[in-house]
Amino acid sequence: MRLSLLALFTICCLNHSAGQQPISSLQRFLASPPINGAHAGVLILDSESKDTILRYQSEKYFIPASNVKLFTLYAGLKLIGDSIPGIRYRENADSVWLFPTGDPTLMNKRFSSGRVMDYLRKAGKSIWICDENIFQTTSLAPGWSVDDLDQAFMPERSALPLSGNIFSFTAGSSPYFKNYPDYPFPIHLKPGMTLQTKRDMHLNEFYLTKETDDPKNLYDSAPFISSLELSAKILERELNKTVSIVSSRNFREDLPMKTLYSEKSDSVFRLMMHESDNFLAEQVLLMASMTRFGYMDEKKIIESLIKNELQSIPQPPKWVDGSGLSRYNLFSPEDMVYILQKNIDDYGRGRILNILPSGGKGTLSGYYESENAYLHGKTGSLSNNSCLTGIIQTKTNRRLAFSIMVNNHPGKSAPVRRCIESLLNEIRKGY
Repeated sequence: MRLSLLALFTICCLNHSAGQQPISSLQRFLASPPINGAHAGVLILDSESKDTILRYQSEKYFIPASNVKLFTLYAGLKLIGDSIPGIRYRENADSVWLFPTGDPTLMNKRFSSGRVMDYLRKAGKSIWICDENIFQTTSLAPGWSVDDLDQAFMPERSALPLSGNIFSFTAGSSPYFKNYPDYPFPIHLKPGMTLQTKRDMHLNEFYLTKETDDPKNLYDSAPFISSLELSAKILERELNKTVSIVSSRNFREDLPMKTLYSEKSDSVFRLMMHESDNFLAEQVLLMASMTRFGYMDEKKIIESLIKNELQSIPQPPKWVDGSGLSRYNLFSPEDMVYILQKNIDDYGRGRILNILPSGGKGTLSGYYESENAYLHGKTGSLSNNSCLTGIIQTKTNRRLAFSIMVNNHPGKSAPVRRCIESLLNEIRKGY
């Protein structure tokens, strides 16, 4: 790709203090395939002095994919507190009334505390789930792909999620399969060479293909269609006691409201960022809404954050979900560096870098590998879109905040990610 005179003029004018090496690195990046056929934006600045190192189309809008989770992280840090509220509840001598909080860790095997489930198991009381109409959104966000409804990376959002709203299968020779949670969803078995789970688009019916020649256990999972009624039934089987739903008009308002916390918030945030977990991100945003408004509505909490805490954002974004699964999201590289810096400024560099994956870890596995972690960042990937926002430490121990967003590239993401890696490593060595 031959850069236009206007593009070169823009690069040079905005980087007159950076020297020729960063400019040359950027030119090579923009001219290399597959970047040269794509829409790219770059912003790199000194994290402490805020001096700009490189800027190219940094004010333009891009589909950010999971870079949106940096905004969701801010919402969680700002509003949720140090620990995740597992349940709110009222109780008397013979009953417990549960009020859902959106906690994504309940019956979730990736989290270990089990504090809420232990309390419910030991409580020798009737359990009532209060339907307060607090879930004032939809289970699927606008712009999510219908092709991914049965994919494990796209569970539904809900007020009382259990097991991550995922139905998991472990298949082997004996028994033929086990599932979690232990709920009798209809399962249709068919022969095949690999374990693969599909779900009916409109029903909680699963189609399982099990390997027939290998007795070794295999694992797969798929989202189930969530509802408060289904959560009650799953809890009933898990706790081996009756769990009922009650209208908000029929619980004891004279009893004090209590909160039972489940996990430390940072353990949820860290997994959300390291694995780019979409479900955790969606529930974190809903929990932030619950904290501020008393109900779950991602539109309201997004609107509130942009109007108040994030009012100085460089370009007003189109922000529609917590995970970045939606292609309706639009943010600029300047927006991404802004939210990264705000997280660091408000909550401390050490805490944020501990939450973000470093080179060779999580979604950065295979990239930026070094004995001494020099890069921490958040990836963002959708078909034909690849982004990375983070902090890189240079050879002269300067910390640079950056966001590189590439949209509309053909083919797979790996070549684009390698081009981004090359650009950042050149800047790290030469600046």
